[in-house]
Amino acid sequence: MNDYIIKNYEWWNNPDDTYSPNTIGGGYTKKDIITENPKYDIDLLKKLNEFVITTDSQQQEYDDMRKLLSKEFVEFISHSRNLAKSSLTKNCILDTTQVPYLELVTTSPNAHRIYEFLEDSNVYGVFRKDYGEIQQTNRKMREMYKRDDLRFKGSCFGMEVALTYHRVKNSVFNERYKIWDDWVVPTMFSEHVYSKFFDNGLYSKDSSVLFIVGGDNMNTLFKVLLNVFS
Repeated sequence: MNDYIIKNYEWWNNPDDTYSPNTIGGGYTKKDIITENPKYDIDLLKKLNEFVITTDSQQQEYDDMRKLLSKEFVEFISHSRNLAKSSLTKNCILDTTQVPYLELVTTSPNAHRIYEFLEDSNVYGVFRKDYGEIQQTNRKMREMYKRDDLRFKGSCFGMEVALTYHRVKNSVFNERYKIWDDWVVPTMFSEHVYSKFFDNGLYSKDSSVLFIVGGDNMNTLFKVLLNVFS
């Protein structure tokens, strides 16, 4: 795992904007990251990648622009969330919220240090999964599961956190659970699905993945994580 981290850190500090070379977080350039996340302090992100590989993230956003649900989105969300097309068609988004999160992969000892540092946090929900059987979820993440299970009745069930959600003009109907809801959740963190994904052999056996949700400023989280290794 250390070889992956070293290669990734060298890429972050290479002035050439090539695609990420590591097999874990490949498929993007540094320009892609900066363009999609203009609020990030890139110097902090570079420093953090000396110790971990940041593989996915999202900054906090709120958009109150109204827009009609597209035909493509209706097709996608009706299948992925068991929502009735009839309740989606010609429906309108009133506002959209993005919840900040950070996914990272690192060595098991580094992951242990991060989890231990954030275990009792009242701000950040943390899920940790090793290649093997070790799996941990802190109290704040469990609170988020319960909160979103109650709030997003037609989309989040059990060990799930909404990462992007739309408030819609007309209620939508979940055909599987026979529930009406005022929210549509296109992206979420699911502990059950995530655990299965991590076990599919893409990662080295001495690695751990962490998924961190919460806060209101990703740069603050970058600093918090850097303090772990200071």
